[in-house]
Amino acid sequence: MTTLEKFLFYFGVALILGSALARVSHVIELEQAYFLMLIGAALEFNGQSRYNRRLRQRIEELEAQSGR
Repeated sequence: MTTLEKFLFYFGVALILGSALARVSHVIELEQAYFLMLIGAALEFNGQSRYNRRLRQRIEELEAQSGR
């Protein structure tokens, strides 16, 4: 994973966990917690999608090289 992919993925995870913890400890309202969890999930998904796309391209490149 590249640095950007790791950042997106782990920042998303941290945002989800942090907002859940803040909600449980009654620091933020329920709607705010859901909103932050949604943003965290989107960031995590974005990071994982970028990684999967690069991995798929690399596999296709290797298959093309081995097919020669």
